Amino acid sequence: MVLSLEIPLDTALRAAEEASGAGARVLLNAAPGIRIEPRVLRWCDPLVVNEHEAREVLGAHAGAGAHASAGADGRAGSGGEGRVHAGAPAAFEELGEALRRAGARSVVITLGSEGALVLDEAGADRIPAYAVPAADTTGAGDAFVGALAAELAADRPLRDAVRFATAVSAVAVQRPGAQSSFPDRAEVETFIRGSG
Repeated sequence: MVLSLEIPLDTALRAAEEASGAGARVLLNAAPGIRIEPRVLRWCDPLVVNEHEAREVLGAHAGAGAHASAGADGRAGSGGEGRVHAGAPAAFEELGEALRRAGARSVVITLGSEGALVLDEAGADRIPAYAVPAADTTGAGDAFVGALAAELAADRPLRDAVRFATAVSAVAVQRPGAQSSFPDRAEVETFIRGSG
């Protein structure tokens, strides 16, 4: 089940609880970011957040080490947002580990042009972004989450699913519009082959 926090919170939480209780995998895109209780985080596999949403989700759980600095220079990558982050990679890992300690089964932190960070029981891995010229980053996060969900539903391993979602986002940011910029699978596979 794919959920975001753009619907009423009670509805999202009830759906996540029901789906998890029935044995379904729950992908929660915690956007917009709010503090989420550990019992809810336990249902998330994965929890998808950007750096700022990660801090909001953690609320009081955020430790002093989980405060990377961030900046923007207008470049866009393919990790879900059109921002470049100046924070050290270790600081993002600390954020992800804090989310895991708080209860999330797995975590994907989108880092814009820096790619994405994947954390689960196997450890932490950074998935690099594709460097592309950006026309419009409006739908990048939705493209990323949708592709990630589709790949997970097809039983792809989390890291492979994030790699594919990164490519989908890279294609989407090169076009104006949100949904109208989303590519189909054949187009993404052609992009990946051409970027190799």
